[in-house]
Amino acid sequence: MLQNPDGTYDETITVYSSNKDRKQADAEAQAKGERVARERSQDGAIAVCLGCIRITKSGRYACTLRIEP
Repeated sequence: MLQNPDGTYDETITVYSSNKDRKQADAEAQAKGERVARERSQDGAIAVCLGCIRITKSGRYACTLRIEP
């Protein structure tokens, strides 16, 4: 987790998509990242999923979350 000068943190998480269609897999990964962000927000912090990028053809994605304590 990296701290930004404005006091927020950026965290990279790994999510997996089982969908074979590229567009649907991208959307599924983004939805999973947003779900993790919502779960973190319930813990008292403000968390937002900034975006996901595809790492492997097998469906592994890296999603970046921005967390404001």
